[in-house]
Amino acid sequence: MHTLCDVAIVGAGPAGLLAAINLSQAGHKVFLFEKDGFPREKICGDGLTADAIKCIKDLKIFNEINKKGKSIKSVSVFSPSRTEAKFSGNFLTIKRMWLDYFLLEEAKENGTFFIKGDVESIKHLSDGVEIKLSSYPVSFKAKVCILATGAKTELARKFGFFLDIKPSALAIRTYVKSSIFLNRLVISYDESILPGYGWIFPLPDGLFNVGCGVFCGNNREKVNLREKFELFVKNFPLAAALFESKLHEPEKLRGGRILSNLSQYTTCVIGRVLLAGETMGTTLPFMGEGVGKAMESGIAVAEATNLFLKSRKIWDLQSYQKFITQELSPKYTGYRIIEKIVSHRRSTNLLALYAKRNKKMNGAITEILAGEADPRKVFSTWGIIKTLI
Repeated sequence: MHTLCDVAIVGAGPAGLLAAINLSQAGHKVFLFEKDGFPREKICGDGLTADAIKCIKDLKIFNEINKKGKSIKSVSVFSPSRTEAKFSGNFLTIKRMWLDYFLLEEAKENGTFFIKGDVESIKHLSDGVEIKLSSYPVSFKAKVCILATGAKTELARKFGFFLDIKPSALAIRTYVKSSIFLNRLVISYDESILPGYGWIFPLPDGLFNVGCGVFCGNNREKVNLREKFELFVKNFPLAAALFESKLHEPEKLRGGRILSNLSQYTTCVIGRVLLAGETMGTTLPFMGEGVGKAMESGIAVAEATNLFLKSRKIWDLQSYQKFITQELSPKYTGYRIIEKIVSHRRSTNLLALYAKRNKKMNGAITEILAGEADPRKVFSTWGIIKTLI
């Protein structure tokens, strides 16, 4: 015997939650599975860019998210030579534990059933998908299953998805409270942590999320994250000042893997099972921001699933694969170009100086950060020429 639903979603991060909100809003019976209870701690930079805000601004719960977070209108990017390039934008910082909690409340209010449990297997049936949980007395049957398990890809790979499991980057962060006032995001490609980046994101009440990420390249087993973090805090002036003026001992360092491997060859639909979010590598490779594109994929997978549930035509699920292949993944070629640029001292210094002095380049990068510009076009030969005209 199975407990029946229209859609089973595994993973209650930004991708899974946006899919659940949209599908339950459309009137479908949605089961959302998550092994952890809420609110729960998540390793994240806690910064939302404009594309993420756009995905949630019309939700009923957005006012609560806005109140719990901190609105930011600019970001400073520092090169290895400490050249500061400033970009305007619409940002919001909020602890991921609270962002996910509020989004879950919206999903439940729309009718989503939240089930705390660890999914151990999924299996195709003739007319749906079977979901089994470890230490759970019953199994579940859904017409469609969405896997949004973040950087944990074991379940997707076990089902048959071919995914690059090698991390694109490794990141570590802590929280520190300081008397220093800061009302902008700070990203630093400090020479002490190249190839990689550090960040300082202010949260409400004098709290700061401080961390660093290191691009793995071909040295995936040789990165000492703690050492990189200590170098960043010691060598980058603002980070050093924050820790010197700390009002309490920083929280324990927490680290994790970042997957930015999305490409036009990524398969995200097999039968009635679909992938969303970082599980298929949607995190931005040059700065580690993952929430915005995860949410976009969650909305897109919900649209394709809703279309299928109404038409009962299995090929309607392939509209999601088409969106990923033709619209979303091509941008990652451009994002990886940026990663290559900021992995090296001289090219990063040059880009920062150019963005500081050239309004057109500054505007183009501002649009990339907002998710509004295709980085392939900005950093093409013609794109560079256009900034000079």
